[in-house]
Amino acid sequence: MLRSLGLKLTLAFLTVAILSVTLVAIVIGQRTMREFDQFVSDRFQHTLIEQLTDYYASNGSWRGLLDERDHGPGGPRFMRTRPELAGITLLDANANVIFSNLPKGAREFPIPNSTYKEVALKVNNQTVGWLQLNLPPDNSALISGAAELEFLRRVRLATIYSAVATSLLAVLLGWLLARAISKPVRELTLATQAVAQGQLGRQVTVQSNDEIGQLATSFNQMSADLAHATQLRRQMTADIAHDLRTPLSVILGYTEAL
Repeated sequence: MLRSLGLKLTLAFLTVAILSVTLVAIVIGQRTMREFDQFVSDRFQHTLIEQLTDYYASNGSWRGLLDERDHGPGGPRFMRTRPELAGITLLDANANVIFSNLPKGAREFPIPNSTYKEVALKVNNQTVGWLQLNLPPDNSALISGAAELEFLRRVRLATIYSAVATSLLAVLLGWLLARAISKPVRELTLATQAVAQGQLGRQVTVQSNDEIGQLATSFNQMSADLAHATQLRRQMTADIAHDLRTPLSVILGYTEAL
C-alpha cells in the first residue's frame, strides 16, 4: 500500500513533468521554426534586392538581365525560383514588367495565403524599378544551404536531448519527493500496527508542521492517552483487588479462630 502510494506520487510527478516538457518543446520548436522562416524570408529578399540593384548600378539599365549568355540557362539564379516557392515580378521605373515567374494573370491572383510585398529598387536614391514578391507562409522550401539544414538539425537534437534530460531529472526529483512524503505515513502505519498489537505509548517523530505533522502529533497524544488510561485501569484493578483481599483475610482469620 505504501509502496503503491510512493509509486503513484512518482508517476503523477512524472506525468506532469513529461506533459510540461512536451508542451515547452513543442512551443520552442514552433517558435524556432517561425523565427527561422522569417530569417530565411528576410535573407532571400535582401539577397534578391542586392543582386538587382548591383546589376542596375553596374549596367545602368535592365538590359541584358535575361541574357542567358551572361547568367547561364534560365537567366540569373533568382529567375529559376519556382513560383510555388516565391512569386517574383520585376518592374522597371515605369511599371513595365521585365520579368515574372508567375503565369499570366497570376499577378492579380497571388499565391493563396502568401505574403505580398512590393519593394522599390533604388540606386543612388533614385527609384529604378519595383520588385513584387509573393512569399508562401512556409519558407522552409527556400532553405538550400547545408549550414541552415545543419542548424535546424542541431536545434531539433538539442530540444530532444533537453526534453529527455529534464524528464529523467523529473523522475529523480519525483521519486525523492514521493519518498519524503510517504516516509512519515509509513512510520505512522507501523506505529498504528504496533499499538494495535498492544504496544501502547508508541511514539513517532514529528518532522513537519503540515497536515502529516499534525496527524503525527495527534497520534502521539492518542497513544500516550491510551497508555495512561491502561495504566490507570491496571492500577484501579490492583487497588480493588487489594481492598477486597483485606476484609476477606479478616473473615478468614476469625473463621480459623473459631
